Amino acid sequence: MYGSFYLILVPLSVFMVVFEEMMREKIDNLRRGMQLLGTLDQAYWASWIITAFILNTLISTEMIIIGRWAGFNCFTNAPFWVTFMLFFITT
Repeated sequence: MYGSFYLILVPLSVFMVVFEEMMREKIDNLRRGMQLLGTLDQAYWASWIITAFILNTLISTEMIIIGRWAGFNCFTNAPFWVTFMLFFITT
Protein backbone atom coordinates (compact mmCIF):
# COMPACT_ATOMS: atom_id res chain seq x y z
CA MET A 1 0.00 0.00 0.00
CA TYR A 2 2.86 2.38 0.77
CA GLY A 3 5.29 1.14 -1.89
CA SER A 4 5.54 4.48 -3.68
CA PHE A 5 6.43 6.18 -0.41
CA TYR A 6 9.44 3.89 0.06
CA LEU A 7 10.50 4.43 -3.54
CA ILE A 8 10.75 8.20 -3.08
CA LEU A 9 12.15 8.14 0.47
CA VAL A 10 15.67 7.03 -0.51
CA PRO A 11 16.30 9.59 -3.30
CA LEU A 12 14.84 12.33 -1.15
CA SER A 13 17.13 11.42 1.76
CA VAL A 14 20.25 11.42 -0.41
CA PHE A 15 19.25 14.70 -2.05
CA MET A 16 18.70 16.42 1.29
CA VAL A 17 22.07 15.32 2.69
CA VAL A 18 24.06 16.25 -0.44
CA PHE A 19 22.22 19.56 -0.81
CA GLU A 20 22.89 20.48 2.82
CA GLU A 21 26.60 19.71 2.47
CA MET A 22 26.87 21.70 -0.76
CA MET A 23 25.23 24.69 0.91
CA ARG A 24 27.63 24.40 3.82
CA GLU A 25 30.53 24.53 1.35
CA LYS A 26 28.95 27.49 -0.39
CA ILE A 27 28.80 29.36 2.89
CA ASP A 28 32.41 28.53 3.69
CA ASN A 29 33.62 29.43 0.15
CA LEU A 30 35.59 26.20 0.01
CA ARG A 31 35.33 25.85 -3.75
CA ARG A 32 36.83 29.29 -4.28
CA GLY A 33 39.65 28.39 -1.91
CA MET A 34 40.26 25.15 -3.79
CA GLN A 35 40.48 27.08 -7.07
CA LEU A 36 43.00 29.48 -5.55
CA LEU A 37 45.14 26.50 -4.59
CA GLY A 38 45.00 25.17 -8.15
CA THR A 39 42.46 22.35 -7.75
CA LEU A 40 40.53 21.57 -10.91
CA ASP A 41 36.73 21.80 -11.11
CA GLN A 42 36.62 18.14 -12.17
CA ALA A 43 38.13 17.11 -8.83
CA TYR A 44 35.49 19.13 -6.99
CA TRP A 45 32.60 17.51 -8.84
CA ALA A 46 34.19 14.04 -8.72
CA SER A 47 34.33 14.30 -4.93
CA TRP A 48 30.61 15.12 -4.81
CA ILE A 49 29.74 12.26 -7.16
CA ILE A 50 31.72 9.82 -5.00
CA THR A 51 30.07 11.18 -1.85
CA ALA A 52 26.58 10.84 -3.36
CA PHE A 53 27.41 7.30 -4.57
CA ILE A 54 28.49 6.20 -1.09
CA LEU A 55 25.50 7.84 0.60
CA ASN A 56 23.17 6.27 -1.96
CA THR A 57 24.61 2.82 -1.31
CA LEU A 58 24.40 3.17 2.49
CA ILE A 59 20.89 4.60 2.60
CA SER A 60 19.52 2.11 0.05
CA THR A 61 20.96 -0.81 2.00
CA GLU A 62 19.71 0.58 5.29
CA MET A 63 16.21 1.07 3.88
CA ILE A 64 16.07 -2.52 2.64
CA ILE A 65 17.33 -3.92 5.95
CA ILE A 66 14.79 -1.91 7.95
CA GLY A 67 12.00 -2.87 5.55
CA ARG A 68 12.84 -6.56 5.90
CA TRP A 69 13.16 -6.25 9.66
CA ALA A 70 9.71 -4.63 9.84
CA GLY A 71 8.28 -7.37 7.62
CA PHE A 72 6.94 -5.23 4.77
CA ASN A 73 5.82 -7.39 1.85
CA CYS A 74 7.54 -5.26 -0.78
CA PHE A 75 10.89 -6.02 0.91
CA THR A 76 10.38 -9.61 2.01
CA ASN A 77 8.93 -10.90 -1.29
CA ALA A 78 11.63 -9.42 -3.55
CA PRO A 79 15.30 -10.45 -3.72
CA PHE A 80 17.76 -8.07 -2.08
CA TRP A 81 19.60 -7.19 -5.29
CA VAL A 82 16.39 -6.32 -7.16
CA THR A 83 15.24 -3.95 -4.44
CA PHE A 84 18.73 -2.49 -4.09
CA MET A 85 19.04 -1.82 -7.82
CA LEU A 86 15.59 -0.25 -7.87
CA PHE A 87 16.50 2.18 -5.08
CA PHE A 88 20.02 2.80 -6.37
CA ILE A 89 19.01 3.54 -9.97
CA THR A 90 16.08 5.69 -8.86
CA THR A 91 18.35 7.81 -6.71
